[in-house]
Order: sequence, then C-alpha cells, then structure tokens
Amino acid sequence: MRDACLVAPTVHSPTPHALRHTVRPTRLATCLLPHGTLRTKPRALNYALDFAQGTIISVYDAEDAPAPDQLRQIAQRFAERGPEVACLQGVLDYYNDSAKWLTRCFTTEYASWFRMLLPGMKKLGLVVPLGGTTLFFRRNTLEELGGWDAHNVTEDADLGVRLARAGYCTELINTVTQEEANGRFWP
Repeated sequence: MRDACLVAPTVHSPTPHALRHTVRPTRLATCLLPHGTLRTKPRALNYALDFAQGTIISVYDAEDAPAPDQLRQIAQRFAERGPEVACLQGVLDYYNDSAKWLTRCFTTEYASWFRMLLPGMKKLGLVVPLGGTTLFFRRNTLEELGGWDAHNVTEDADLGVRLARAGYCTELINTVTQEEANGRFWP
C-alpha cells in the first residue's frame, strides 16, 4: 500500500531522473504525468489524486522541508474538527533568510502573508486564498469540488474560493514548512 504519490513531469524533465537516483521510502510512489497539452501543477495534482489512497490529501512542492511532526498535527486537527473544516493551510518560511538582501525580501513577503494577511483575512471572515503548498484537504471534499482547475495558474486561490462558496471552512494551522529563497535576481 502506498502512502503518497510523487508526481513528476513528463520523462523529458530532469525530475524523473533525480527521483530515480533518490533513496525514498518504499511506500512513496512516483507517478509520471502523461504527455499532454496542459503542463500545469493543477493538472499534475488531479492526476496524482487518482493514485492517492488516504483520506487526507497533502500538497508539498519538491523543495519543501516540512516540520517533522507536521503530518501528525494535521491528522489530529482534522480529527478534532467536523467535516465543515475541509482544508488546513500551514505556514511557509525560508531557511536561508539572511543569505542576501533578496532572500530577506522574500522572507519578509512570506512572513507578512502567512503570519499577518491570511490570519487577518480569516479573522474578518473573508475567503482564505490558499498558498500552493503546505495544504491539506479532506479527500472527499476535494473530490466533491472536482479537484483543481487544471487551466488555472492560481489553482490554490481558486480552490480556496470554491471551498468557501460550497460552505466549507479553511483553518490556518501553526506548523511551518521551510523552503529555500532564491538569492539571484534573474531567476
């Protein structure tokens, strides 16, 4: 039985090669996204949803380093809440915040978004526009809403709106995922 599915872009990207040379738990499957005209993250997420077997669906980006106890916290929070809480949004931070001026700027942006703006919007009863990672969904609700819009490049914010429109609640949870901020201007 597989606990998770890593979705890799088509065989022509460097990701499948890197995954073949990475030691990972046997319960973690790799799914190669079939060729198609759409090459979007939401398309990959919808494809992976068919392979996932759990009742909680989590979304991480390849460069994410979640807190070691994060999945336990998520499972506990969902167990404590009713079915109206369909989504949990964690906090993103950068681990290289002091490397350069640009990495400090990115860190300031994440801190203001995840620690001020999102909590403020939630407190005011506004729709929570989800971030693209450190997201956790009740599988049945995600399937009820039809998953992600594969044509939408802001699929995370769109899904946050659709959750709210359907009467579901998104909660913010104080668990941190670390990422590496890009310190080079051009990329």
